[in-house]
Amino acid sequence: MEYAFTGYFAENLVGNYLFPRYYEIYVNDYELEKWHDLLTNSGYVGKGNVKIISTDHHVFFEKYDVEGWPVVSIQQLIVDLLREGAECGEAGERLMKMIYHA
Repeated sequence: MEYAFTGYFAENLVGNYLFPRYYEIYVNDYELEKWHDLLTNSGYVGKGNVKIISTDHHVFFEKYDVEGWPVVSIQQLIVDLLREGAECGEAGERLMKMIYHA
């Protein structure tokens, strides 16, 4: 099943600015039931530090591996961080400057 990290964990891998307080993972919408079954059978459903985001295949465009972890494209990561706001927004702006010299 395909997945890719975004948010705090992904930014920590790429920009090393945020502490990964929790994990946000994009999964394909058509695989959501499989993910639910996997997480339920493994005892991972409930309160925790993982957020599963169901999406279409476009979010995986230009995903890449960082230290063995699948991460969304830099563009998608920046958008996600800016949407989150606060310290994530600041991290998104830092990534823009670092990557695009903006």
